Amino acid sequence: METPLEVDFESLEPSSTLVEAIRREVRSVERLVPRLIACHVVVREPHRHNRTGRQFEVRIHLTLPGGEIAVTRGAGNRRREDPHVAVRDAFVQLRSQVRKFRSVRRGDVKAHSRGAGIRSAA
Repeated sequence: METPLEVDFESLEPSSTLVEAIRREVRSVERLVPRLIACHVVVREPHRHNRTGRQFEVRIHLTLPGGEIAVTRGAGNRRREDPHVAVRDAFVQLRSQVRKFRSVRRGDVKAHSRGAGIRSAA
């Protein structure tokens, strides 16, 4: 993997298995966009509720040629009780945004003034 990857854990202990799962997911994104500039992933456990158990939030900030994509999974969405599921779901959403970004850049679809989580470097 050539992309600089930064993984942070907030309010929970770092997990080597979770970091490896994130690395695999980033490699899958690299197949869509081979020239990624940087990827920053934050896995956090916002707060604990006795009734709902442990819930996790994943934020991904991806920098690629021509723009940035940011995805947050968990806050405001259905929260995930397994951090691996939270990571997987966040990267599913990220890959969707990357495909949209590529389509707009190629001119396949018309660019709108407000892209969901997508910022173009102009």
